[in-house]
Amino acid sequence: MTDDTLKLWQVIVYGIEYTIDEETLKAWILAGKIRHEDRVKKAGTNWTEARNVPKLRELLAQAASLQVSNSPSQEKTETPDNSTTIRPGTFPKQPPHQFTPSPGAWKKGDLLVVEDECKLPHRCLKCNSDKDVVRLNYQFSYRPRWPLIFIPVIGALLVMLIVVLLSQHRQMEIWLCRSHYETRYMASILGWVVFVPGFIILVNTMRTNARIEFLICMMTLGAFGIVLAFFGQIAQVLEIRDSVMYLKKVHPDYVKQFPDWPHFI
Repeated sequence: MTDDTLKLWQVIVYGIEYTIDEETLKAWILAGKIRHEDRVKKAGTNWTEARNVPKLRELLAQAASLQVSNSPSQEKTETPDNSTTIRPGTFPKQPPHQFTPSPGAWKKGDLLVVEDECKLPHRCLKCNSDKDVVRLNYQFSYRPRWPLIFIPVIGALLVMLIVVLLSQHRQMEIWLCRSHYETRYMASILGWVVFVPGFIILVNTMRTNARIEFLICMMTLGAFGIVLAFFGQIAQVLEIRDSVMYLKKVHPDYVKQFPDWPHFI
């Protein structure tokens, strides 16, 4: 690895990855084109948010104090192969609402189809906003429902065990706006606050054989769980097939900006 390579930075701005030198990186930060949550890395290191790098944190604070309102125009030079080269000290003009589809993501009707390791754009899945978005490593889970029809035959506990064994999970990096992130966080906290004492009461009613109290507790916890699932759910996993996941209840404006799913299945 050459010395010139070690001086280069990789940055992701509005979902697009660039390789730039350190002077250009500083210029972008001071111009407000790199935000605290944007990811950066140097050669041989791992991706991290800009605010986690001490030397960049100082520049970010300086940029905030300057309150840059007018951005300089983008400077480009055309190379013989018709590609665009970014000159040091300049930055690409990226409109805030411009959407850049990610490789490995498509739309299929109202479904969002994503492959494993897909990097989704920096937009909220719930409202399609790109303002003040928060990165979240979220685990999507698919639990089949067909075993539920066997509850009268083999019992609820055995059916739940089958559902757990057949469940599939996928970890993916997603983005939520601050409002939806905080709503989900509060729903999670409230869920634990209600579930723990409710579970203790449920076990106690089973021990004392208080059937009426048991049914009331089960109905209360079930209703509360449905309400929390509604507010806390980011997207519904319709199916996971091989390395592809089908997501429902993603904001329609977010979904429709992806290319059509090229397969018939």
